[in-house]
Amino acid sequence: MAPRDIHPSSNLVNPTALPDPQWYSHGISIEGAGRTIRTSGQVAQRGDGTWPSSLAEQIQQAVANLEKVLQAAGAFPRDIVHLRFYVVDWELSAANDLIAPVLALLTDKYGSTNKPLTTLVPVSILAFPEAKFEIEAIASASNASRP
Repeated sequence: MAPRDIHPSSNLVNPTALPDPQWYSHGISIEGAGRTIRTSGQVAQRGDGTWPSSLAEQIQQAVANLEKVLQAAGAFPRDIVHLRFYVVDWELSAANDLIAPVLALLTDKYGSTNKPLTTLVPVSILAFPEAKFEIEAIASASNASRP
């Protein structure tokens, strides 16, 4: 009999000596059988090759593109353990444009929100001149959810 596939156990690490990160976690510890999925940076280019013009629209489209990649790999937003954002000419005033679609992705139908590690990297330019935002993810998923 083949060994049973067990979903990796992940424990969020949020030391009380550090400020409460609120919508993300400081660290994560992952143990057990499973798969690690890493995505390339997803930008806001649509399937037809066009690009949204505003930063807010680009964030929404890039997040939607990321979700499609995760689904194709047999992973779910709840499996995300790290998100990295690259934002052209980042300003704190754009935080709500970033946080709202990301929280929507990370919140399940029962209202439970996954709080993965996050890194935001302000940049002056991305690989595509039209791109204002890029998102990449690392997810940890069960082998049972493989496509």
